[in-house]
Amino acid sequence: MKHKIAANLLLFLIGGLLLAAASATEQTIPYRQTNLASNLKGPGFANHANPLLQNYAFDSTTGNFAGQIKDQDGNVIVNSGLHALAFRSDGFGNPNSLYLTAGINNAQDGLFSTITSGKGLATTLILEAPANATPGSTVTLTATLNSVGGIATGQVVFHDGNTVVGAAPLDVTGVAALRANTLADGAHFLTASYSGDEKFGSSSSAQVLVTIASRDFALSATPPTSTITAGQSAVFDVAIMPTGGFADPVTFSCPAMAEITCSFNPSLVTPNSAAATTRLTVSTSANLLGQTRSMAVSGFLLIGLAVAGTLTSPKQRTYRLHSAFARVAASSLAVVTLALTLASCSGYITNGQANHRTVAIPVTAQSASITHVTTISVSVH
Repeated sequence: MKHKIAANLLLFLIGGLLLAAASATEQTIPYRQTNLASNLKGPGFANHANPLLQNYAFDSTTGNFAGQIKDQDGNVIVNSGLHALAFRSDGFGNPNSLYLTAGINNAQDGLFSTITSGKGLATTLILEAPANATPGSTVTLTATLNSVGGIATGQVVFHDGNTVVGAAPLDVTGVAALRANTLADGAHFLTASYSGDEKFGSSSSAQVLVTIASRDFALSATPPTSTITAGQSAVFDVAIMPTGGFADPVTFSCPAMAEITCSFNPSLVTPNSAAATTRLTVSTSANLLGQTRSMAVSGFLLIGLAVAGTLTSPKQRTYRLHSAFARVAASSLAVVTLALTLASCSGYITNGQANHRTVAIPVTAQSASITHVTTISVSVH
């Protein structure tokens, strides 16, 4: 027990050799001092002198001076009016505590105090970890322990909530690193803890959020629908929302369509831990509805002429009832064909509405092997 031998030397040195050690090199030997009682007055305190104890420490093996005992803030512990100083070896109290009594304030008050060795120097623990990682990948957790008293020893334990992820020893620079690949999908609030050693106190880090998710992105378009006049353009904002740390370039496209064109500005975006957006412009031709109407007119006219030709063909003249029936049927068909043709000239009918057409346009976003599609709708009048 080195500290017990050092205590005997301290008691011996108070008698006259204390000043001889004043020029030696100081070292930080952590102790904590706790005042257990004060204001102890009486004749026994008033009759004592007021020696000044600066708590020197010596190596118990060589007897060499080790340094002055300092508190956790690095200040030399000084006690005035010292009466007694001792470790307790009889099982009373803390065996790592040095007990003392002193008459303070010119022996008008009494002090009963302890100087407790070990785990006195304050430490600060900082945990670093990546914000995102993919399932099954290796996540490196790095904890750095700082103290004004030097480099601590021991190990750091890493926690995921109340679950221990693992532990790693501190290296010569005060850093402990753990590599883990067992974190499941979802959000993890990680912390690190240090229990202390014979010189340094314990400490815990702040929480660090790590999200485990596949590298991917979500695709959306705003607004999802737009209504325009033929020949005009509709504008959409197409957004990429990354997950799992996705940060790769994404390109956009939509299929070729008659009388409709798509353009993206920019045509490529790269999300960086946040949403990235491109502007999609859908342009329509003024002939989008007119072309459909002409096709309908031609269809009705061709059908009517075909049927009328059949009814009036020479072959039908061989039948006895043809002369009256054929002329009536042909005349009626001509009237119906003309009516349908005129009606079709008023507009192309889609979804039961004249002069209107609704177009669904798939928008594709692609990055390497990852592809997502969203559909926008354009109503053209």
